[in-house]
Amino acid sequence: MYANADYIRLIASGLSATAGITIKEDNIWAVDVKKKTLHYKLEDLKYRPFPVVRGYLLHEIGHLKYTPYLKSKTELEKKYPNAMQSCYNAFEDIRIEGNLGREYGDFAVGALQSLRHYSISFVLQRLDTKTKKPRLVQFLKLCLLTYSSEFLNIRHANPYSILSNFDPVVEKRFDDNYPKIKDMVHNSLHNLDSFEDLKEVVDTDLYPIIKDFIEEFEKTAQQPATIKIPLPSWMSGHHVGNKDLPHPRILDLPTRAEALALMNPYISTLSSRLRDILIEKKATKWRGSHTKGKLLSKNAYKVCIPDEKRVFSKRSTPDTPDYSVYIALDSSGSMMTESRGVYASLASYLLEEVCRRLNFKTHFYSFTSTAKRLKDASEYVVQDTGTIDLPALKLIKKDINFSDNNLVIFITDGETDISDIRNDLMAKFKKEKAKVYGVGIGDGNIEPTLRASFESSVYVPKIAKLPLEMIRLLRREIKR
Repeated sequence: MYANADYIRLIASGLSATAGITIKEDNIWAVDVKKKTLHYKLEDLKYRPFPVVRGYLLHEIGHLKYTPYLKSKTELEKKYPNAMQSCYNAFEDIRIEGNLGREYGDFAVGALQSLRHYSISFVLQRLDTKTKKPRLVQFLKLCLLTYSSEFLNIRHANPYSILSNFDPVVEKRFDDNYPKIKDMVHNSLHNLDSFEDLKEVVDTDLYPIIKDFIEEFEKTAQQPATIKIPLPSWMSGHHVGNKDLPHPRILDLPTRAEALALMNPYISTLSSRLRDILIEKKATKWRGSHTKGKLLSKNAYKVCIPDEKRVFSKRSTPDTPDYSVYIALDSSGSMMTESRGVYASLASYLLEEVCRRLNFKTHFYSFTSTAKRLKDASEYVVQDTGTIDLPALKLIKKDINFSDNNLVIFITDGETDISDIRNDLMAKFKKEKAKVYGVGIGDGNIEPTLRASFESSVYVPKIAKLPLEMIRLLRREIKR
């Protein structure tokens, strides 16, 4: 599920209001430091993973909030303006992201982590074997990878495999000074209160390590190297999968407003279609030939037929078209992998909103090795524990009214323990005509267990299509 125009405008408006920064849609990217205004190009942000869009806008807001325009320059900056500005840029990115995390909490940390995760994934997929980057740029990117690895807990392959044609001198220099670099990253993230303080640390601690790289860069560079994530330039028109890296530390789940902005076209279309079907199913119908009942005009001629007694029709009793929907969401730690929990959350919001518009009753549950009831879809979180769906089945059994038309949906990426108790519960649901679906997400290893565990199942190999599969499931169950 990628960011659409509605989502981007919603996020821009919300961040503008909370951050005290004016964010405007434009046909160019521009920043006005004095007026605290960020102009963004909508087309460059569309069709990116939505947490990445949020992360990028937050990052740029961070510069407007925390990076002042300084007229005074350090002596090193006067001597090496392009090279030193590149060094300041890299560590200032770390400093402002630390400030954003402290001000906005997990809302910012998760989004920034997604942005870094996406950035590294892109680099892994686009190794350039022909062009060797300047040694200063290589070194600074390794500093940012240290920040991603050590402090955002984004685990990646050997960092030297990420940059093509990596200079062995840079590699050795970085390894020899890794403890000092790690301390610089830590200080930038946690201890530096101002951009001036950061410049002083870079001049004092970093410059002696890479003096030759700085001098070399200054002789050839026409402008400072942009080491931060340049989303509008290199991400435009490119989608990156999530399989390149292990899962991040914090899963950036969407808010209800974000989810509805992303999926409103699907929700509106599906709700409208299902509403038409339900209206038709609720309509009173008269069927059959009976000795008493209602005389329909189409049967009036039968009155004139000798000995014809079955001339009436009786009211049929159509299936009750109202539903109760029970949604059980896997909350185990593996749901962080490939952002599975993100798409489970989106699917739950979609189901919740469609059911709300159709006046269906909805019930939400989360489960790991235990289960609990959720007030609504917004209470879903992912925890670092295992997966067993039996506790959720037991809770639903306590809550369900078998006189309703019931639809029970389990969304999971894990295997379940098949036991006699679980089999008995599933048999009870089937006997009472409560339809139970197992929706499996993840790699192909889950598919055999999914088929064995649920009589009705949906396997979703491409996680991003999970919300759309929920649409197909509802259409399948609610039909004429």
